Amino acid sequence: MAAGANALPALIALRIEGTIDRWPDRKKRSHGGNPNARQPCAYAMEQEQQMRMGGTSRYMLTAALLFAALVPGGAARAEKRALRFGLTGDYPPFAEQRPDGSLQGADIDMARQIARTMGRPAEFVLTSWSTLPGDFAAGRFDIAIGGLTVTPERAALGTFSLTLLDDGKRPLALCRNQTRYKTLADIDRPGVNVQINRGPAIAQLAGQWLHRANLVVNRDDETLTARLLDGSVDVWITDGVVVDRIARQSHGRLCATTATPFNHVAKAWLIRNDPRLIGQVNKHLAKALRSGDWAAAVQAH
Repeated sequence: MAAGANALPALIALRIEGTIDRWPDRKKRSHGGNPNARQPCAYAMEQEQQMRMGGTSRYMLTAALLFAALVPGGAARAEKRALRFGLTGDYPPFAEQRPDGSLQGADIDMARQIARTMGRPAEFVLTSWSTLPGDFAAGRFDIAIGGLTVTPERAALGTFSLTLLDDGKRPLALCRNQTRYKTLADIDRPGVNVQINRGPAIAQLAGQWLHRANLVVNRDDETLTARLLDGSVDVWITDGVVVDRIARQSHGRLCATTATPFNHVAKAWLIRNDPRLIGQVNKHLAKALRSGDWAAAVQAH
């Protein structure tokens, strides 16, 4: 099988060469009124050369197509370019950039596995939440990952993958205050300092939910947990997956006050509108969801 496959390019080349060398004689043209009529041989040779050159180009293209179609791996080699993933790198457990510049997270693990399954290198392109839509539309990456919430605005740019996580906003507080801030009614009271992180979505929701509590917008991701621990704020409302992660890592100091989210959102990847790529990505994600590999990756990060 391998020997036959290796012989195909040579056979194609011989076939092309033989076809051009046996190019049929052209019908003689009338040279009446032609300035080259007094040199019929030179004129005919020039015309024959031009036709040979045109034929060569056509047959070279045919050779390339035959090689890709017939030689095992020929077409696949055209798909070896890097599979590009866009991410903000600031949303654990999905995707986080470490101080040394390396990346970690459940989405990073899945992206590398998918690229490896497809036989393509994985390339990660950093963006920001504000520039992500424009970067995706401009084709800077093939798939946007890293904890994207499904929204109509993003869905208009591409195709969302299978839902990876059903989530929603929930409160996080000191464990000793766990029973005090279980509902929005418990939280939205005068004198309660409620922290939210940067981003337009949570700010809009907080404006709808909170009217009497003191709303604190903290744009410094590094101090979000610290401000809860030192008592600067009483409650932090954020994504449930983040609440559970921080609670696990706090060694009993911080707790989720409820398992019921205040709203419901879906997390997924945004894929460029390529049916083949969409099918490949969803096939891998479906397998990871069924096997529990996705849930394990979220827990690990």
